[in-house]
Amino acid sequence: MTDVVSMATAERTLPELVGWVRQEGLALNLSNDRLAFLIAISALSRDDESHELTELALHDAFGYVSQIFGQMDETLVHRANNAINEFVRQKLLSRFNADPVEGESLYRLTRLAVTIVEFYVEQKEVSSIKLSLLLEQVASELTKAFAAAREDDALSHWNEQVYPRLKFSVEEILARIDLTQRAMDEHQNQVKGEIADLLNQEWTQAIHSCEKLLRETGQTLRELQDTLDAAGHKLQAGLLNIQEACQGRDELRHIEELTHTLQGRLDAIISWGQQCIELWARYDRHVHKFIRTAI
Repeated sequence: MTDVVSMATAERTLPELVGWVRQEGLALNLSNDRLAFLIAISALSRDDESHELTELALHDAFGYVSQIFGQMDETLVHRANNAINEFVRQKLLSRFNADPVEGESLYRLTRLAVTIVEFYVEQKEVSSIKLSLLLEQVASELTKAFAAAREDDALSHWNEQVYPRLKFSVEEILARIDLTQRAMDEHQNQVKGEIADLLNQEWTQAIHSCEKLLRETGQTLRELQDTLDAAGHKLQAGLLNIQEACQGRDELRHIEELTHTLQGRLDAIISWGQQCIELWARYDRHVHKFIRTAI
């Protein structure tokens, strides 16, 4: 998915992209309660095979969110209508006329809304364990691709059994790993925010809590790097095996080039882990120096 977005963006110049955004009037404004409403709509739509909801269902979802946020009052219906219309304007909801006579409408989340919900839900669930599972999936697909490469030398066999595994399985999983890493970057920023808040509180409790957060996050990153190092050697070997099998065969050059591309992405994944460790170590030293200086 990341590659598709990059290719689509690359096809347009910067002035074209900016002009297009201005022309379309694209804008997003999602407060905390609005995002909760969007996620509630998504949860409800999953229970319906058509993924369509009535206006009444949307009002029920809005009422539930308002109750959680302590916003229940006599303006509930008016605020719900405003929120629904706002989602339609921002292209987060599509409205369909179910009954032109009665004026009833059905609503369906747009692709943009689904992507936003998926982003926040995946970010909530992200962990180093998930990353290790993704790396295992890559290794499994590379093993299958290499096994298929050894079965038959025919070009048709390689195009049917080897290339699709590399292009649509391995590359897709690497894209998911990239998204997982980005979510982990966000998690580190959240931890840094927590530490900053703690340092503005009572000193003795703050120091203990800060050191605990620093220690736990550092340990998680070291475990992550160990996972990346161990998996990286195995995955690089898998790609190298396929590259060697392609050598000397011009008709397989597209597959060999793909393995080099995948190797570059894998290098970037491993490099990211090393960079995380180095940056966190610097941050750790900075916080401890700040605590010593302040005390």
